[in-house]
Amino acid sequence: LITFATVQYRKSMGDALASYRHLRRFKFLFYRYTPSRYWFGSCVIFRGLLVCLVPVVFRDYAAVQVLTVSIILLVFAAMQLYSQPWRGTTANVLDASIVIFLVLLLMCVAMTTDFDDTETLVGIFA
Repeated sequence: LITFATVQYRKSMGDALASYRHLRRFKFLFYRYTPSRYWFGSCVIFRGLLVCLVPVVFRDYAAVQVLTVSIILLVFAAMQLYSQPWRGTTANVLDASIVIFLVLLLMCVAMTTDFDDTETLVGIFA
């Protein structure tokens, strides 16, 4: 549904009534971002899905979970910094700062956790 709404956004721009209806239906995807970055709402939802799937996929491997979530957050932060999708400059800088601080906090907490490295490596590459 999210991909459909994003693809249809571009197609509905020719007709004013269709555009209005489409934007009203899916405003949760588009209203926060600049019109040229209409696709970023789908990226935010996809990022949330990936972060939620990490504990499911790597259930018994806490070290891999920390690393995977950090990589996901940093990749999407880099994409956000490059595209500047938010309507205001302050929101763009604040979003990137919060994500980078979250990754830093995640790494600090990970340093205090006792991971069993041999079980993690054997379990993943076996």
